[in-house]
Amino acid sequence: MESERTDYGYDIVCRGSYKHLKPKVISLVEFGEQESGILMTIEGIAQIYNFITEKVLIDLASFAQKSS
Repeated sequence: MESERTDYGYDIVCRGSYKHLKPKVISLVEFGEQESGILMTIEGIAQIYNFITEKVLIDLASFAQKSS
């Protein structure tokens, strides 16, 4: 067995048996300030982005059209 660097990270390669394993690694990235208690993950940021683009901006555009 040996490990080799690929575009996806490090893969473990078993040369003799021609097996190629790609382990999955899950990491947790948090944004914010721990002291203030405001922390958010990538998924949280994605939810806010989707809410704004799919709800808030559409409602603002509808309101602006009615006002014109």
